[in-house]
Amino acid sequence: EEARVELIVSDASAPANGLELLARQICDLADLIGLIQKSLPRSMAWQRKLVAELDDVDRAIQVLRMTVAMERRDSEILEAASAVHAACRQAELSMAGTRADAITRRSVRFAVQQSQGIAALLKHIGAKLAGE
Repeated sequence: EEARVELIVSDASAPANGLELLARQICDLADLIGLIQKSLPRSMAWQRKLVAELDDVDRAIQVLRMTVAMERRDSEILEAASAVHAACRQAELSMAGTRADAITRRSVRFAVQQSQGIAALLKHIGAKLAGE
């Protein structure tokens, strides 16, 4: 997990490349969340709960996108990224004790890792820009 985050951060050599990578990662996470939602039937209570949790993740991603697009302060962008990560973690926790299949569990876990990578990349980009 830490190695993955470190790999992502090391790819952001220039601020422009880092911003492009950030945009790609946010888009990838949104796509992943959408695919998980589409793949889940709504027949069991835990599935409906997970879909509701993933709706929260989707809303948090939209807030992050808008915060970045509006060029808000770094602290606001980091707060939005933290909210995305917290929503992903909550979705993962909502599956505890359920009969969720391995693919769903791994997909949500990957979403958690992606959201953590986004937050780490934002911190790295902020540090690079502050150093210039």
